Amino acid sequence: MDGVAEAREAHRVPCQPLNDLRAEVAGVKANVENLAGWQRTQNGTIATLDKRIGDLAERIEGVFRQILLAVLLALLSALVAAGGTILMLLSKGP
Repeated sequence: MDGVAEAREAHRVPCQPLNDLRAEVAGVKANVENLAGWQRTQNGTIATLDKRIGDLAERIEGVFRQILLAVLLALLSALVAAGGTILMLLSKGP
């Protein structure tokens, strides 16, 4: 070997560690791809749950509105009935 060949050999990176790094990088890439797929699935699931929760909230609001309306109508009906009774009593006189 001449001096140039010896210098090249001294600075040469061993193949095995480089191959190990390539395998590790490939493994990391595969993990990232799997995580990206998992994240897409989770985002879809979250969107579905968000829509369902929104629909449920709208239904609950509708039920509360109906209850409130029924209570107000019952109160109004009671006031009208009481008012009619008061007017009738007042019209009879003492």
